[in-house]
Amino acid sequence: METNPLIIILFLVTLLWLGGLTFFLVKIFKQLTEFNKGIKQINFDLNKDIVSDINKKLRYLEGRELTHIQKVGMIRFNPFNETGGDNSFAISLLDGEANGIVITGLHSRDKTRIYAKKIEKGQSKFELSKEEQAAVSLGIRQR
Repeated sequence: METNPLIIILFLVTLLWLGGLTFFLVKIFKQLTEFNKGIKQINFDLNKDIVSDINKKLRYLEGRELTHIQKVGMIRFNPFNETGGDNSFAISLLDGEANGIVITGLHSRDKTRIYAKKIEKGQSKFELSKEEQAAVSLGIRQR
């Protein structure tokens, strides 16, 4: 059986073509692999710096959050027998460490008086009325 020389030439050309394509594909694959190694390292370093920066900012904010008003307690009451209704109030405004103020408004028939007392760690240097203490306790119990 004789093989046609044209088929042999066609087979050799196809073999050379596939060999050339394989060579170029391997070369391109190696270059892409090297390129990706550099990119992965750059991305890793960049992400590491970003995460570190975010953690620093988060620690700063966590420390600051305790200093903002977070807990509010309010009590309405009637301090005087001659007036009707619970028009007086005591309201506490406390931060995350139970520091802040308690404001009391005493309403009578002809005037209203407002008082404020500093609160530190849930306590005051000044004597608190039972309503003021209740407002502070309500505020402290809040999450």
